[in-house]
Amino acid sequence: SSNYKSNNSSGMSYSKFNVLLIKQVSCRVSRRSWITTISKEMWNSAC
Repeated sequence: SSNYKSNNSSGMSYSKFNVLLIKQVSCRVSRRSWITTISKEMWNSAC
């Protein structure tokens, strides 16, 4: 894991950006869709 980090710093930042993007999209989708109160609470704390 540490080797991957030191050798692929650009890859790391790209995957971090990917995670943020996925999280944003998921937040938007979950807000629009029908979700239970528990899911809403989880998404609110995650976003």
